Amino acid sequence: MSWLVLGVFLALELAFEFGQVNKTLLDLSPFSHVPRVLLGAPLTTNSLIIPVVIAVALGASGLLGLRHRDIG
Repeated sequence: MSWLVLGVFLALELAFEFGQVNKTLLDLSPFSHVPRVLLGAPLTTNSLIIPVVIAVALGASGLLGLRHRDIG
């Protein structure tokens, strides 16, 4: 499942580069919020806060799912 999600995000990035999708749809990808510091882009707070918020939300949902699973 994780490979599928990664593939969808990479396909979304490629579609944006070829002009098939707009910036609003690209913002759904967590990779679009990673700063491009090595290319000379400035480091902004949004590029740090958005991935942290996404990671916390996904981690919390994973812990809730772990609590409700039925083993045995």
